[in-house]
Formats: sequence, C-alpha cells, structure tokens
Amino acid sequence: MIICDFVRVDQGVFQIIGGGVQNLFAPGFPAAHNLGVAVRLVMEDSDWGRSHRCSLGLIDENGAKASDVTFEFTPARPPNPLPGLPQTAGLPLNVPLSFPHEGLYTVVFTLDGETLQTSPLLATSRSPEQ
Repeated sequence: MIICDFVRVDQGVFQIIGGGVQNLFAPGFPAAHNLGVAVRLVMEDSDWGRSHRCSLGLIDENGAKASDVTFEFTPARPPNPLPGLPQTAGLPLNVPLSFPHEGLYTVVFTLDGETLQTSPLLATSRSPEQ
C-alpha cells in the first residue's frame, strides 16, 4: 500500500502523484483531506469477477476509529495474463478522510473483512519548515 496525493491505474500500471506520504500537514484540526492510496492485490482464480467488500479507515493512536470509507470492488481478469506470474489487480483509491485531531494514525485497508495492509500516517499542524 502506497499513500499518495493522487493515484490512478492505466493498463495495469499505477500512476502516482506525491507517493510515499507519511506526514499530513493541516493548519488546524479537525481536518479533512483527500488521500490517494495505491493497493496491489494478489488474486486467486475464484476472486476474479466477483464482488469484494473493501474499506479504507483511519485508527488513531488510542485505537479509536477516526474515519472509514467502504465500497465494493469487482476485479476483471486481465485479457492476456503472463504464465508463471501471480495475477494481481491494482486498486487506486482517492478518498476523503477526516482527521479529528493531531497525532499518529494508522491507515487500514481491509478486503472482505480481513485486514490486508496498514501504514502509519502522522497528522500535524507543524509545517516541515518548523
């Protein structure tokens, strides 16, 4: 999972702007921010063409859920898969999330109720120059 400013997929390849975000700067809190998240999923044969329930959430340092976006995802099998390589699906997420206060958050991606990936994200009012 890569946290970024914006992401899209073109012909199976992520196109990422501002990738590798670990710090989010806001002039005050609570704050709302649009985050891009690039998720690469290894798919089994039974995963293609069926709907999966996904969520992207924020958990604060006290374990409280700060924000959560849920959606359905139905991956389409690539037309000409390469033999011997794992079959993957790129999931580009551009979502608005709410940060109720300054602090360390964990970005959590779940698929069908199972947490697959997490990443830390610090939300602060301190600019990089301070």
